[in-house]
Amino acid sequence: MADKELAEEDPTPADESASTAEPTPPEDPREEEEEEERKLFGVIPLSIAALVGVVVLPILGYLFGMIGTGQERTTVPVELVVSPERAGGALEPGVTGQFAVLVENPNDYGVQVSSISAGASKATPGGCPAGAVTSEAVDGPPGYIGPTSVHSYQVNAKIAAEAGDGCEDESFTLPLEAELVSAG
Repeated sequence: MADKELAEEDPTPADESASTAEPTPPEDPREEEEEEERKLFGVIPLSIAALVGVVVLPILGYLFGMIGTGQERTTVPVELVVSPERAGGALEPGVTGQFAVLVENPNDYGVQVSSISAGASKATPGGCPAGAVTSEAVDGPPGYIGPTSVHSYQVNAKIAAEAGDGCEDESFTLPLEAELVSAG
């Protein structure tokens, strides 16, 4: 009977290993949410970094790649001469014709003409009013001008239909500007 009382007093179970293991507390749902947030905030910066790498860096590379390309710009004066001799006959009011303009490259490197400005004539001693002859602007004409060389370009010009008889058989010089950009 003494053994029976001892067994009742000792609440220790017969299996000793079960008593040494610590009980696991029930899982807290807030801990799971915090763990998910940590995972999410680890993914977001990586996504942003990837976006920057794929989109922003190439754009910046393109923009910075244009800096220091060595493209020099020069504007040079040129004269467009519109005359009956250069037109191959009489100039007729209201009719557009093509005339050559010579562009000189004063630089010691090759250039391309990026544009030739529009122009208008000055009044002539023969009585033709200022602006009676006009030329069209030319953007990006093809051609290369070597260092300290000259190249010919075609420019459209016309005498205004209302210019009058004072403009017939006159020669006109239109001041223009050519913008040169270094080639290469």
